[in-house]
Amino acid sequence: MKKSIVSSVFAVLCLLIFGLNQSVAQGRENRGKGMQAAMKEKSDSLKIKLKLTDVQAAKYDEIMKRNRDQAKAKMMELPEDANRMERAEVMRNAMKNADAEIFEILDSEQQAIYKLEKDKMKSEAKSKAKERKRKK
Repeated sequence: MKKSIVSSVFAVLCLLIFGLNQSVAQGRENRGKGMQAAMKEKSDSLKIKLKLTDVQAAKYDEIMKRNRDQAKAKMMELPEDANRMERAEVMRNAMKNADAEIFEILDSEQQAIYKLEKDKMKSEAKSKAKERKRKK
């Protein structure tokens, strides 16, 4: 009798742990999808503000995809225990490269708008980072 109770409790605990792991994994997956959707929305909004031609928009999308793929590859090359600063440096370099390439396809008016929008995004990111630090 005692063995069956212990076995039952053990089984319930295993199911709870498995369910928790699945929930955490789904949360991470959904967060990633949410971030991708937000990034796409910002990108689309930026393309509208810049009034890109169809040719420019196609080049913009190609530049962003190529740089994203290169950044992913570089992130995968990092050791698993790489710290946050190393990962951030990879992303900064990727964005810097993308910005330089994008700047080349824009006219002077679009370049000014692009610079203003990028500055806005940076200040928003800093504000969000400060807010997260305050919450901790």
